[in-house]
Amino acid sequence: MDLNLPVGYFAFDYFWVLAILAVVISTIYLRNSWKKIVAVKPELRKGYDQLLLGYLVFFNIPWIVMGIGMIFGGIPSSLSFFKPRSGSIFILAFYVSIVLLWILGALWLYLKGGAEFLIKHPGSMNSTLNSPKQVKIFYGLTLVFGIVAMILIWSW
Repeated sequence: MDLNLPVGYFAFDYFWVLAILAVVISTIYLRNSWKKIVAVKPELRKGYDQLLLGYLVFFNIPWIVMGIGMIFGGIPSSLSFFKPRSGSIFILAFYVSIVLLWILGALWLYLKGGAEFLIKHPGSMNSTLNSPKQVKIFYGLTLVFGIVAMILIWSW
């Protein structure tokens, strides 16, 4: 199956840019929603600032890797990343970055107090999770779905 599209499909040629913009816009939205909380509890400001930086870095790494591959690696379209066994080091790096982020996220949440940190900072996940146990279960479930998706993509 050929997933390459003709030149000119902006959303596919620059998907990585759109994804980075989505992360930045989401982070700005979260920051604005946290302003009300920080106004009442200023001692949480440092934690929210750490979360903002973490979100911007953590969630953008795969898109930056994708962009590097498309700019410097000759990857013709973001759809090419659905062919991980193509032999491209850039496409492989994209998947490796995702797996490394999953591992780092799990280490932080389960072993370094990340789940407790998120619960201590209301609105940090933009969800209704209200205990560290719920955060850990939610992350575990999303990790399972991510692994299944990765297996399906690699076996396609």
